[in-house]
Amino acid sequence: MTELCVLMKPPNTSPLPQTPLDLGDNLRLRFAVPEDFDALVDYIERVPEYSSPTDSVAEWAYELMSGKHPTTRAGDFTVVEDTRTGKIVSSLCLIPQTWSYGGIPFGCGRIEHVATDPAYRRRGLVRAQMDAIHGLSASKGELMQSITGIPWYYRQFGYAYAIDLYYGRKVRAPLPDTKHTSRYRVRPLRESDHAFVRAVYDHAARRQLFSVVRSDEHWEWELAGRSPVSEVYRPWLIIEDTGQTPVGYIQHQPLAAKPGPWILSVRQCALAPGVSHLNVVPDLPPALSRHVHSLRNTDREMESAQPGLIVFVLGRDDPVYAGLPDSVRSSSWGYAWYIRIPDLAAFLRHVRPALERHLLGTPAEGYSGTLTLDFFRGGLRLTFAEGRIADVAALKHSEVEPSDACFPDLTFLELLGGRRSYGQIKESDPDCRASDRAQVLLAALFPSFTGNLWHSD
Repeated sequence: MTELCVLMKPPNTSPLPQTPLDLGDNLRLRFAVPEDFDALVDYIERVPEYSSPTDSVAEWAYELMSGKHPTTRAGDFTVVEDTRTGKIVSSLCLIPQTWSYGGIPFGCGRIEHVATDPAYRRRGLVRAQMDAIHGLSASKGELMQSITGIPWYYRQFGYAYAIDLYYGRKVRAPLPDTKHTSRYRVRPLRESDHAFVRAVYDHAARRQLFSVVRSDEHWEWELAGRSPVSEVYRPWLIIEDTGQTPVGYIQHQPLAAKPGPWILSVRQCALAPGVSHLNVVPDLPPALSRHVHSLRNTDREMESAQPGLIVFVLGRDDPVYAGLPDSVRSSSWGYAWYIRIPDLAAFLRHVRPALERHLLGTPAEGYSGTLTLDFFRGGLRLTFAEGRIADVAALKHSEVEPSDACFPDLTFLELLGGRRSYGQIKESDPDCRASDRAQVLLAALFPSFTGNLWHSD
């Protein structure tokens, strides 16, 4: 898979942004170097948005800057420094990774660590860095950028809420019962489990429209390389039967060190091929409850133990939900990935084999003709020949009419990302429209995505 990613990577046609860049007011934008780490930690401690303990955020930054991370280096950070004091006053970084759409890998640059010292805000520092980091991402051949960020803010940089994030289910975990026997239990990950986890992940990822592809180096980093102190450290558990045969895995957020009822956030849960969710999943709440209480194992804590809450953050739909007990209730929260695709025609051409597969078994199978999309400031024309996409062309606004469908602003990204259907977009945006034929094609080409995208930090 790693070799396939390299072969399918588009050519590098974008030069690196020219830095350092004078922003005025004694402020200078440049790409970071490893020696900036101490100054960056000082900056992290001054910025109130870093609500987590600053040592865990600093450890994550160190992992990204030090060369330990499989894809990110110090030069993937931008910093703005005040030349009068030498202090960093704003920063962000790019975490290069490989995502997959319908089994077709592509480069995606995840943007993180975005913040500005409160004394330097409202000066366009983030905008200047976003321009630079978008250029850096383009120079790496990445077709998409993504952010998990605060409401609205990143819309002004060409991003749209396009892919589901943080949907799940929650269930009250029972108190540990030493008399209860289960067919399945959980235990910490061992080095001998690494190949098993990778195989199960790959199997589960094939069910999803979007997934993340990892190299051998990246997998070792995820399974054994991260510091437990890091902000993004996530422990792994193996699900096994009474014969100690692994049947699945769990990845969860570290348990908060506080008294009273506990909350365990499960970010991944997948079972091996051929293992029934209906058999295994009912045993997971008691198994996880026992595991949590084994971590909080003082007599005093056990005497005051209270039932905990397990939150399965696995997307809107997941096979795990079918096996959860009746006490489960759907969560009311959920968010979305910000997505930016600077060249839609290039992206659609890249994932063309997946789009053609989506047509199979639908009324659009074998279609010959065109589909013209109007984005009001430009558009696209897809040309089909017997179910194959012969061409994807970017259009100027003057070339769009007559169009088969219209999508205002960046709402088309929501359709492409599988977060909303044409009908759902039309309901909230009356200037979205499509002919009957176009609606059939759009529904076939762009299926919904209701799963869980395990991104790279």
